[in-house]
Amino acid sequence: MPDIWIPVTQQNLEIEAGSPLDFSTFLSNPPIDEERRLIVNSDGHIALQSNPTVPYRLLCGAIATIPDHVTADRMAVQLRRHGYNCARFHFLDIALMEGQLQDFEYRQDILDRFRYYMAALKQNGIYWVVDGLTSNAGALGGVTDRWRTEGQFKLKTH
Repeated sequence: MPDIWIPVTQQNLEIEAGSPLDFSTFLSNPPIDEERRLIVNSDGHIALQSNPTVPYRLLCGAIATIPDHVTADRMAVQLRRHGYNCARFHFLDIALMEGQLQDFEYRQDILDRFRYYMAALKQNGIYWVVDGLTSNAGALGGVTDRWRTEGQFKLKTH
């Protein structure tokens, strides 16, 4: 059976504007403004502030990197074209604290890139969810391996 499969030679996963895979042509993601602000309505559902009685559906993609400004713009457009309207930032604390010696001494370059990326997503109609604590070390400084259990913050929250 493997001899009848055609090899995949395409390695670029970017979706071209207007192609059959461009979901942004039929899934409207207008830029997020005050009217498109999300709320929790009286029924406990997420809804638009401008239309609180209708639940608002979110399709969320996970983000585990904070790209430079040029890449952030491209990624925001690609998320929209892939049909996402929400992005979840995961392990943000690791990116912000990598190599830092003092507690809560966030890397300013990463913080700037993070803020820029959030703005690019917002312009593309993509909401965001930020995980507040994903690594065991949280915002502790002087941690050499942020993937280990140093700090054990997760254990202390249970």
